[in-house]
Amino acid sequence: MRINLRSLSIIMLGRFVVIEFSDIIYTVITGAAGSGLWASSVHAANYRQKKQPLSKLYKPNYDKPTWIVLSAVGNTDNSEYYKYLTPIDGVLSYSFILKYFSLMGFQKTIDARFPREINNDANKDNLILIGGYENNEASAAHNKSNGRHFFLENNEIRDISSLISLKADVNEKNNVIKDYCLVTRMKNPAANNDSYSALVAFEGVRHYGTIGGVRDFNETIYSKLVKMGSDPFDASIIEVILEYNIHYMPSSFSISDGKIISYYADGQEIFNSIGVQ
Repeated sequence: MRINLRSLSIIMLGRFVVIEFSDIIYTVITGAAGSGLWASSVHAANYRQKKQPLSKLYKPNYDKPTWIVLSAVGNTDNSEYYKYLTPIDGVLSYSFILKYFSLMGFQKTIDARFPREINNDANKDNLILIGGYENNEASAAHNKSNGRHFFLENNEIRDISSLISLKADVNEKNNVIKDYCLVTRMKNPAANNDSYSALVAFEGVRHYGTIGGVRDFNETIYSKLVKMGSDPFDASIIEVILEYNIHYMPSSFSISDGKIISYYADGQEIFNSIGVQ
C-alpha cells in the first residue's frame, strides 16, 4: 500500500473535488469503449450489487454534503503555512471513502476538514470521522454518548458494562501486531430535529485499525452483518468491532482482512465472539 505524495499535500490543504456523475455511466462508457458491451454490462451489474449495500451501510442523506473529518496533528514547522496535517490513517482512508461514495452515486460535495474547520452548519451534514478521541476532537465529542454501547478510553475499546477491554497487542520490538477498530454509524446528533444526516466514525485503537476499518467497511461487511441476524439499515445505531493482524516486511507493513468480533444494533448484541475460544 503506497502513499501518493500529491494526495498527501492535497489532504493537508483539506480541499477536494465534487463527484459530478454516477459511476454507472462511467462503467458503461469505459466498458463499451475498452472491451465491448458485455464487459460494460458486467461493470454495471457489479455497480448495482455494491450501490445498494453501501447505501444501506453508510445511510447518508443524499441531499446533504458529506464532510470527512480527519485526525489533526499540529505542525511544528513555523515556516509552513498550514497549522495541521493528518496522520497516515487519514491519508490512506480518504481514497476508500471517495470510492465508496462514488459507487453509491453520491452527487453532493465530498470534502475533507480538520475538526476545528467544521462550522455549525456543516456539522449538521453527513459526517465521517477518521480516528479516535486522541487526535480527532469530533470523535471525542461523541465518545461515551448518544446511546452507544462502546467507547474508547486509555487506548482501549471498552463497553458500558466494563466487561470488554480491547487494546493493541505488541511484540518484543514494540511493534503493533494486532489492532482493533470500532466502527459506529448513527444519526448525526448535531442535526437535532432537522432532516436526517448520518455520522460514521472509524476509531482504531492505533492507526492500523483505523486504516483497516475504513478499507473494509463495504458491501462485504454489509452482507456479513445481515447474515448475523440484523440489517444495519433498520437500526438507528450500529457498532461493529473489527480485529486485524499486522505483518511487517522490510520498510513496509500489511494489514490483514478485518474479522468481525462484535456487532451491536441499537445497543443490543447481535453477534459477539470477544473472549470466546
